[in-house]
Amino acid sequence: MPVSLITGATGKHGGVTMNALLDSSRSGLEIHELTRNPNSAAAISLSKRDVHLVKGDLLNRQSLRAALKDVEVAYLVTDSNGPRYVEREVEQGKLFVECFFIVFSSVAGADTATEVENFYSKYLIEEKIRPTAFLGNTFH
Repeated sequence: MPVSLITGATGKHGGVTMNALLDSSRSGLEIHELTRNPNSAAAISLSKRDVHLVKGDLLNRQSLRAALKDVEVAYLVTDSNGPRYVEREVEQGKLFVECFFIVFSSVAGADTATEVENFYSKYLIEEKIRPTAFLGNTFH
């Protein structure tokens, strides 16, 4: 059975993606969610929908490698909250790219949005991804 991993599924952006996937008619897909806290209400709610919870952290290379073992498709949502969030978000993206071929959720104009820090941080992640095989698609 193909395995997919979604990060950030207990949050807003990743949660919408997770719900769309769970509500789709796709069968035969094992869905994993990377979470720092598998005991949170949001994580427990996902586990009740047959989502396999994987404890890990986007800033921990060892936990990322373990979470991505046997995964065929991954959806990365980085965390742009908290102190030093720009540096943390870029580091999360870089570590993930080093561990797996990804589909990254960015924003249009990230390269020119220097005044919007959490847009520009996505550009910095794109720069790390680009040399590995970057497909620049925007969905409207």
